[in-house]
Amino acid sequence: MSVVIKTFAGLIFLILYSCVTPNQATTIYFKDGSQKFGFGLIKGNELIFKKTEKDKPVAYNFSSLDKVEMNPGKASSTYVLMPIKDKGDLVILEEIVVGAVSLYQSTAQSYRSDISNSTGNLGNAGGIGFAGGNFYNVNNFYLKREEETVVTHLGSNQLFSKNFGKVASEYFHDCPILLTKIESKEFKKRDLKQLVEYYNNQCN
Repeated sequence: MSVVIKTFAGLIFLILYSCVTPNQATTIYFKDGSQKFGFGLIKGNELIFKKTEKDKPVAYNFSSLDKVEMNPGKASSTYVLMPIKDKGDLVILEEIVVGAVSLYQSTAQSYRSDISNSTGNLGNAGGIGFAGGNFYNVNNFYLKREEETVVTHLGSNQLFSKNFGKVASEYFHDCPILLTKIESKEFKKRDLKQLVEYYNNQCN
C-alpha cells in the first residue's frame, strides 16, 4: 500500500471516528432544571452523550432538552431546538447573539464537485478537499424576537436572500437609524452579527 493511500485511509478513519464519538466537553440542561456534565456530539436531532470517556454513549432526543452547551468557557457554543416560522419544522440551532433580537445559525456539510482539482487538499472552501471536489459548510441564519416562539429563516451563506436589504429592513422596521444604515449598505449581509448587536444596543 502506497504512502498516499495509507495517508488517505488514515484521514478517512479520523473523520469518521470524530463524527461518531462524543469528544467535546458538554453540559446538558434539562427542562426540569437539572444538569449533566460529560462529553457530547450532536448527530441529527440527537445528542450523543457520555459522562466519562470510558462510558457507553447514550442518545438524548433534543426535544427532551432545554439546551446544550459545548466547550463551556470563553469559546462555548449553546444549542437549542426551535420551530421555524411558517414551516413547523424543528431545527437545532447555535446561539450567535442573544438579546431583544436573537441570531441563530445551523450548519450542515455539502459537497462541491471540482474536476479541475486533482491534488486534493485540506480546509479548502471551509471544508475538506479531495481529488475531484471538496466538502464545505452551509450556514443557515435565523432571527427571533424575545416575544416570539418561532425563528424566521433569512437564508444561508451559500444561497442568501437575493434582496438582503429588503428582508432586513422589514424585520428591523421599528429602528429608523438602523434602516438608514441598511439602505446605505453600511450593514451588509456579511455583517449580520454586528447588525443584530447594533439593534439590541441602540434600538431598545
